This record gives sequence, structure tokens and C-alpha cells, in this order.
Amino acid sequence: MNVGSFVSRQVRGCGMSGRMRQALTLMSNLFYAKFVKNVAVLVLGTGLGQCLTILTAPLLSRLYDPSAFGVLSLYTSIVSILAVMMAGRYELAIVLPEKDDDAVNILMLALLITFGLTAASILILPSMGRHFSQYVPGARGVPWLWMIPISVFAMGVYQSLAYWCTRKQAFARLSIFQIFRSVGVAGTQTTGGILHAGAPGLVFGQVAGQILATSILFGQVLREDKRIIRDALCFAKIQKLAKDYVRFPLYSTPQTLLNEFSQNVPAFILTYAFGTGVVGYYSLALRLIQLPYNLIGQSITQVFYQKVSKDYHDRKNIYQTVKRSTLTLAAVAMLPTIALVGFGPQLFTFVLGEAWFQSGLYAQWMAVWVFFGFLNTPSFVTAQVYGLQRFLLCYEIGLFISRTAVLYWGALSADALSAIALFSVTGGVFNCFLIVAVMFYVKKQMRHDAERSSLPGDITDEGAT
Repeated sequence: MNVGSFVSRQVRGCGMSGRMRQALTLMSNLFYAKFVKNVAVLVLGTGLGQCLTILTAPLLSRLYDPSAFGVLSLYTSIVSILAVMMAGRYELAIVLPEKDDDAVNILMLALLITFGLTAASILILPSMGRHFSQYVPGARGVPWLWMIPISVFAMGVYQSLAYWCTRKQAFARLSIFQIFRSVGVAGTQTTGGILHAGAPGLVFGQVAGQILATSILFGQVLREDKRIIRDALCFAKIQKLAKDYVRFPLYSTPQTLLNEFSQNVPAFILTYAFGTGVVGYYSLALRLIQLPYNLIGQSITQVFYQKVSKDYHDRKNIYQTVKRSTLTLAAVAMLPTIALVGFGPQLFTFVLGEAWFQSGLYAQWMAVWVFFGFLNTPSFVTAQVYGLQRFLLCYEIGLFISRTAVLYWGALSADALSAIALFSVTGGVFNCFLIVAVMFYVKKQMRHDAERSSLPGDITDEGAT
């Protein structure tokens, strides 16, 4: 049942006039169309950016050797882990308040924390960078000391601005960000490869793309929302909201940090056990596998978060929205997953060359984990809206311990392929559990709310979108 037919049926039962029924049905259909349009805008930008990444992948795989990609993987793993802490996860709360004034002050809180933690990283990271360069093969020529703080600062600012744009439904800005980021990364990395820069060329390209895109997004927000932000800023409100949404730094920061460790732990364990060459095969496989999934997944996450937050305040049926979104994502991702599982080595050899056959073997197992991770997007976003940060933290602790244990055991007792297979299957099982647990909770919560409000207990159709 689509939104329009549902609204028509409900308003007929209320005895409204035909003209009123038509008006409400039209408004409902327009809202649904707007959701699809917003997703399409983000998909367009993400798709164009990822097309560029796909087109340059065969070139980069011939300009750089696997060990260079291994160094890039280690660098991006470190940056990703640090970046999730940069705003204290307050950026997630920007979408949630009913009033824009509160959202503005949460945005400023997130940016202030980002500035403070960047300054701290400049003092702490140099010694860690020297240690890293000394013991990781191929990393000596990379200027880690100044590139890591710049990377995490750019990513921290982007994350805060992205959630502000999500709240304002300014999805075109995020689409433009994706395009410029891919152009900056691909252009710089290709130039570095032609100049035989090695690992520094890949790393610097990653940094340059992020800085370029974040600067453009910051300029757009400043130009279009300057008055809203200036009029709403209040230091007292920032302090109050920091306390009101303290569950985000308290639970979401360690949860997201554990998630990043869990996602990136293969780069460290595989380097320790097998060297950067294996990590290069693994990282390039993961990078290419995630492209088709991220094309839609990232776009839906941004739009879905804003929509579920609004539906939550409006007391609409979120259960059906989560259920249908999950099934839709499964239908979309099924074909590429089957192709990777069945023909991973052949696909990678054809696209990247014979040297990357090993990446295709890894991809066959990694596709399982990435597929179920793609499906849990609606459930994970909904858990944030329902305030289930503590549950997500416990879930992440279990996932991190389990995946790290099986990966470490596989790396020491078997071979790289077995370790990656165990890691991937464990991730897939946990993602399935998250989907089921969140949907069960939301359905139970909606029935409880319906009983308290003396509304019909059947939630299978009410408010479905």
C-alpha cells in the first residue's frame, strides 16, 4: 500500500469532502516523491564520484604496487578511527531537535569540539607518527606528522556540516561534496602515480580530496545559512544542549570508535601477520566492493535519518518504514553480491589485471559482510532516533571482540584468506542480529505507545510510507 492510497482510505472514513481528500492525498504523494527525489540527488553526486573512482582504479592499480595501497589502508584506518571522535558524536544530534535554534547550537558545539581535539592531536600525534613510520614498511616517505591532524580536522568539520545539511534537506550540497572529493582524490593520486610518488602520492591524494570538498561545503553553508546560524547562537544554550544530548559522547563515541576499530582491525593484524602486500590486496578489494553499496547506502542514510527523526516526532509508523526499506535494500544489493561471491577472482583479474587475483578471492568472502552491513542501515539509524545508544555500544563491544578474535586466530593458525573469511562471516551474523533486534524493539514500542494512546494496536498499515 502506498502513502496516497492509505491517506485516501483514512480520510474517507472521517467523512471529509472529496476536495479535502484529494488535497491530503496530493500532499502525501508529494512528500513521498520528495523522499525519493532527495535520495536521487544524493545518489547522483555519489554515483558520479564513484564512477570516477571506478574509472581510475585500473590505472591506479598499475601505477602503484600493493604495498603502497597497504600503506594507504593503514593511514586511512588511523584517520577514520580518530575522525569519529572529533565532534564527540554530537553531530548525530543535529538532526533530532524540533527547533532549528537548538540544532544550530549543537552544530556549533560539534565544531568547537572538533577544533579542540585537532589542537590536541597536533601535540600528541607527532611522536606516534614517527613510531609508525619507523616500523611500518613503505611508510617512511609519508609526511604523517602534519597530514593526520589535517585529515581528521577536515573530516570532523565535514561530518558536522553534513548533518546540518541533512536537517535542512540541503542534499544538493552533499551531492556536490561527493563529486569534488572524488575529483580531488582521483586527480591527485593519478598525478602522484605518474610522478612515481609511491605511497605518499596515494595518501596525499586522499587528504587533498577531503580538504577541497570540505572547504566547498563550508562555503555553501556559510553563504546560505549564515543568518540562521548567527541569530540562533547562544553560549548558554550550547552548555544546556551539551548536557541534554550527553548520551552521544557517552555511548555513541565509544560505540563508533569500536566500530571503526572493528572495521579497520584487519589492516593492523594482516600487516603484523603477512605484511603490507596482503593488506594492499584486502584494502583495494574492500574499496571496490563498497562502491556499489555506498552509492545508495550513504544517500539513503542521510535522507532516512532526517525522515525517521521527523516521523518519530509526528508519531508515525516507523516499523513499516524500516521493514520496507530493509527489504528494498536487499533487493537492490542481491545481484552485485551474487556476482562477487560467484565470480570475484575473475572480475578483479579482468578489471585490474592478473596481479590482483588475490583481491578477488578476498572479495568473495567480504561481499557477505558488506551485504548485511548495507542492509542494517535503516535499523542502525532508527536505533539512534529511539535513543538506543547504550544498546548499540553493547552490540559493538560484542562485534569487536568476536571479529578481532576470529581474525587474529585465523591469521596465526591458518592463512590470510581463512582469516578474512572468518572476519567477514562474523560481521554478517552480527549485522543480521542488529536488524532483527531493532525491528523487534520498534514494533514492540509502537504497540506500547498505541495502547497508551488508546489507538488501534494494529500497526501493519498505519502511517506506512
